[in-house]
Amino acid sequence: MTSSPAATDKLYVASGKNFPDALSAAPLVTDNAGLLLLTDPNGLPKEVDAFLTKYLYQNKISSVTVLGGKGAVGEGAREDLQQKVTN
Repeated sequence: MTSSPAATDKLYVASGKNFPDALSAAPLVTDNAGLLLLTDPNGLPKEVDAFLTKYLYQNKISSVTVLGGKGAVGEGAREDLQQKVTN
């Protein structure tokens, strides 16, 4: 059985290829009742894209925080995120 995450308007994104950014941000994300997604540095994986499509159908995101530098979450992923969240 899969449960849906609690609704939040705070989205945090980190690289799924390298775990330190996501791991070290876990307290920040939970303290702010946020949602943490892992992405490929070059673009959103299809699973993350599908999740966001479904999540944004019922929820609004007011802030997106990218964890790590452009080497961790590159321009492609940032552009995909911007497009997804603002449409």
